[in-house]
Amino acid sequence: MKDLGPEKHILGMHISCDRSSGKIWLSQEKYIEKILDRFNMGNAKPVSSPLAFHFKLSSNQSAIHLCKNPTFHSRSKHIDIKFHWIRDVLESKLVKLDKVHTDENGADMMTKPLAREKLHVC
Repeated sequence: MKDLGPEKHILGMHISCDRSSGKIWLSQEKYIEKILDRFNMGNAKPVSSPLAFHFKLSSNQSAIHLCKNPTFHSRSKHIDIKFHWIRDVLESKLVKLDKVHTDENGADMMTKPLAREKLHVC
């Protein structure tokens, strides 16, 4: 048996490691390039994300309503008490919940087919 040294690639990902700090980095650059080439998007220009990192979008209006309305009823009895903290956060105005129309909802982009008219690439 022969020692081949530290692993450099696994499942198509490049592995980099810093033994002194105990950190490992995985790069999917080659995988992403293959996907872009497969769909003829290898020369596509990158576009910055239209949302800041702290936004969390949900298309679930029921979840929004349950968070805003603290009343207890038979449909909410299954929710564990540890999830009721969101109501306190809403009351303290740290988080704001609003309905986002499907035309403006970034979460829909990855779950539904995107019409060609809505696809804007710089």
